[in-house]
Amino acid sequence: SAVFADHLSNTLGLKAADIVSGAPDGGEKPKDQGIARARDFDLALRGRFNSAAMFKISKVHTAESATKITSFDGKVAGKTAVVIDDMVDGGSTLINAARVLRDNGAAQVICCVTHAILSERGAPALEKLLANDAAGRPVIDRLVVTDSIPEVRQKVAALSPDLAARVDILPL
Repeated sequence: SAVFADHLSNTLGLKAADIVSGAPDGGEKPKDQGIARARDFDLALRGRFNSAAMFKISKVHTAESATKITSFDGKVAGKTAVVIDDMVDGGSTLINAARVLRDNGAAQVICCVTHAILSERGAPALEKLLANDAAGRPVIDRLVVTDSIPEVRQKVAALSPDLAARVDILPL
């Protein structure tokens, strides 16, 4: 969490006051590990925990690699919404969370993920994550991942330059 907080504030120049954060699921479970990771991120970003700067999302699986958001709570209008997750495989959870955040007025959505598996089943996950909505606007503005899975560098290198520019790979 501190690695992501440092990158967003020091490298990307985002201000803590403009950021709301949360996990892409587990919002109905206060002791959920995803919620705990989002709290850790908020603490690292601000130096103190601010529950008002967090959003909560709950989801259900509708198929093996498909999810549906069941509830959302948070004030994200005009803010940078930062989604903190431990891993991304197919991408549906992050994409659905980003859509809900956009629908609730988030100015931009940044997804920070520790383990970027990014499977190639069907449409490649990385391309799905970086796709635009019907209006031509990115659903996820920036994807920040670690190099815990070395293949992520090759997958990003295979992208078009404009998409690759929206992915940051942080060394662990």
